[in-house]
Amino acid sequence: MNKFIFLLLVSFSGVLFAQNQDSSSVQTLMKSTNSNGGYGSLVLRYGTLNHRDAMFLGGRVAWLINHWIGLGLSGHGFVNEPSKNTILDPTGAIDYNINGGYCGLLIQPLLAPRFPFHLSFPLTLGVGGIAYNRNIYDRWNDQYNFEVDSDVFLIAEQGIELEINLIKYVRFSAGVHYRYTSHVQLVDESGKVPVKSDVFNGMSYGIGLTFGAF
Repeated sequence: MNKFIFLLLVSFSGVLFAQNQDSSSVQTLMKSTNSNGGYGSLVLRYGTLNHRDAMFLGGRVAWLINHWIGLGLSGHGFVNEPSKNTILDPTGAIDYNINGGYCGLLIQPLLAPRFPFHLSFPLTLGVGGIAYNRNIYDRWNDQYNFEVDSDVFLIAEQGIELEINLIKYVRFSAGVHYRYTSHVQLVDESGKVPVKSDVFNGMSYGIGLTFGAF
């Protein structure tokens, strides 16, 4: 709960700072003029899940209010690198991995958005699903990935991103994010718990491209 409160404080601190900024024309690396509007983003991130490399691919759509805060939706899918479960398969012939997705309300304050280089503080509050899968090909059902167990969770994800106004309608971002979720419970085919209940908590690092009217 303390972590969740901290995430909210970071985000709303960004809101308070951003409100004090002059919301006149937005400056870019190449001269242009901008106005209020909306935007969409494509995001690619790297992190770890269950001590394995993981990739996160997602996007955002938002309405930009007075240049300094975006309100909209955010969603991501994720998958981690396959690993072995020697309890279920002592031969090591079968791979297991975790995948899923989450989405929710996006609140994204921006600090000094009219400058070519500025900060944003995207906060996502939502819900997601996570699955533990067995990866082996079944020629009878023409399937490769089998879900062993799955669960749902609530998520609060806070990020800090450096944004660069490249041209009038395009921004590049790079940042770090922390995921804090409700506990999940996954059980394998032997009835054992293969991952910790807080397996989805953790950091991710990524880049993004944003297109819109700023």
